[in-house]
Amino acid sequence: MGIKSKLSGAKRLAKGIAKDGFAYTSGSREYSKRKATNPFTDIGFDEWKKQRLIFERRERKEQLLTPMPIDMPVFVVMVEAAGKSEQLERTKASLLKMTLKPKKVFYGQRSSMAAKMAEYEAEYAGRDVWSIKLKAGDELPSGYFFKLCPLAKDADIIYTDHELAGAQNADEVFLKPDLSEDYLCAHDYIGRSYIVKNRVPESMNEGSYEYLLKAIAEKKKILHSADTICALVNDEEAEDEEKISGLIKNVYESEDKKPAAVSVKTEGGINIADLSWKEKNKISVIIPNKDHAKDLKASLASLKKQTVYGNTEILIVENNSTEKETFDYYEELKKEKNIRVLYWKEAFNYSAINNFAAGEAKGDILLLMNNDVELINEDALSKMLSFVNLERVGVVGAKLYYADDTVQHAGVAVGFQGVGGHEFVGLAKGDHGYMMMADCVRRVSAVTAACLMIKKSVYDEVGGFDEEYAVAFNDVDLCMKVSKAGHQILYLPYACGYHFESKTRGNDTTDEEVARFGREVTRFLEKWKDELGRGDAFYNKNRSLNSMAEDRFRDLYGEG
Repeated sequence: MGIKSKLSGAKRLAKGIAKDGFAYTSGSREYSKRKATNPFTDIGFDEWKKQRLIFERRERKEQLLTPMPIDMPVFVVMVEAAGKSEQLERTKASLLKMTLKPKKVFYGQRSSMAAKMAEYEAEYAGRDVWSIKLKAGDELPSGYFFKLCPLAKDADIIYTDHELAGAQNADEVFLKPDLSEDYLCAHDYIGRSYIVKNRVPESMNEGSYEYLLKAIAEKKKILHSADTICALVNDEEAEDEEKISGLIKNVYESEDKKPAAVSVKTEGGINIADLSWKEKNKISVIIPNKDHAKDLKASLASLKKQTVYGNTEILIVENNSTEKETFDYYEELKKEKNIRVLYWKEAFNYSAINNFAAGEAKGDILLLMNNDVELINEDALSKMLSFVNLERVGVVGAKLYYADDTVQHAGVAVGFQGVGGHEFVGLAKGDHGYMMMADCVRRVSAVTAACLMIKKSVYDEVGGFDEEYAVAFNDVDLCMKVSKAGHQILYLPYACGYHFESKTRGNDTTDEEVARFGREVTRFLEKWKDELGRGDAFYNKNRSLNSMAEDRFRDLYGEG
């Protein structure tokens, strides 16, 4: 079953997730003197900015007293600037305050950067030279290179979060997820805030987005740090749309398993990749059902409109229905050659029901679908299939709406309010959401099983659902297992459906149901405590764990 977006019970059970009860940030135990009574408290933009300033000042003192290794990398800064200006002075001032200062700083035109970069790399031959390109007015925090230094040995590129120079509002702050190749192809979410190891001098003339797309295709190791935020002037580079489309196409054509054809179009500032494959997969759709024949009919009607329906089998798993109308409908369905009705006569257990049906499935792809979901676009399954076929991908989840056309599901943030929560709940249809995330294909830690596509081989590899989760968190647990096994989870906004949430089962209200929910929460927290402690890689740790509103931020002290 899909997890609920409001998990107050889980939130209460998950308090105090830090092992010793303190809230730690920035890697220093000196900064959080107060007990963290609630790790889910959040604060507004102004208070968050104040906290950041306090932490940066304290960190600077500590960093200046920290001895650095002799074999540390060489950092150089290339500032695109012409003549003197107030903006340039701000950039210079920020570089002078750095606790780990760059070995070289170049001020000049972009056309001169390649030659200067070649000169620096020759001077420091035999050592890794890390470079960053800035523009007049950009400012780096004092601990920028200090914090990135530990990551340098394992990366080719490191990117950070950023805000617009002089940011006054939350919508001018860009708190990014860890690397998502598909998200970067869809939208340049990284921007200019990155440093590069041993950059080929000639590439200094390339645009920042162009360079990143080439790096993805070349399988460069790209890491993200959410521990530092730089300030960049709002000076967007004009990109050649045709060139960018070609580079995105090249990214997908460089996959370990290459699509037969790739095309790219741009709509509303989002690049949409369309992948075609030679093989024709057989999809087994699994739908648990108890009564609600009318809802099941609507769900099946939307499936029959799918462009890949001819290569689809549907497994309806009957579970303790009582209404004559339901069984009459089953008799009708049995006449259709690609629909089978299976019978699960034990008590409702979503995980066990799906595992049972998966064992009966003939397809190499499984689609887990609720009986209260109606697909909207006729190519929804085709779109999901096109991305789940990528070698690196194990699971693809759809974008789901409530009946009023507001978002019900656009990915799951693990750890939100304790266990996990749906992203962008209530967002209006057509609103791209924070950093275009609601309408971009991107990596997430989990998706709802209300409409989830998974390779059958991956499902079997991880042992399917954990049947200890009878109702809640089974989909999040499944995704966590898939990710741990080395497969990516993708959220796909191009596959859309309406979800009339928990219409069949209703909500848990009895004492027994509440107790079961508590047991499932506790099991999840214990099983995934290490992952929860590290935080969701695709939900920035600076964002609130209590509210997904763009203007709410994580309290750095861990309490309100």
